[in-house]
Amino acid sequence: MLSNCLRLAVEEELLPGNTLHRVHWETLKAVEELDVRSVVTPAQARALLDAVRAHGPRGVHLVAFFACIYYAAMRPEEVSMLIADQ
Repeated sequence: MLSNCLRLAVEEELLPGNTLHRVHWETLKAVEELDVRSVVTPAQARALLDAVRAHGPRGVHLVAFFACIYYAAMRPEEVSMLIADQ
């Protein structure tokens, strides 16, 4: 996307040239194996949710947030877009 924006800026004569072509980077190698130490266990998730719930009304609200992240494998920005259907 950035490359297309710079190309368009050069075509419209807003920039003298596209310097992005001089940048070199290597893509990261994919992780072949999952380190189980980095994954929350179901018991740890329940303990986290119980600890969050203990923080009053705001904690109860955040339990739903963190539960969606853990159980539905959602990203925080996806969870923040959810609304309660009443």
